Amino acid sequence: LQPAWATDDMATVTQRAGQIERVYAHLAEEFAKRTTAEWLSLLKRLEIPAAAIRSTDDLFDDPI
Repeated sequence: LQPAWATDDMATVTQRAGQIERVYAHLAEEFAKRTTAEWLSLLKRLEIPAAAIRSTDDLFDDPI
């Protein structure tokens, strides 16, 4: 699946790198559509390494 914003002008790594702020804006929109837990579950199923970014305060509440 490709997002609607994955157009010809963003087809290559070089093109995306030249528009990195646009890429980040689109990714921020996509990431806001699911919770951290949902993203981590999906990425795990796809075998993509990922971890939640925690604040130092969060570290004290982490059960691991």
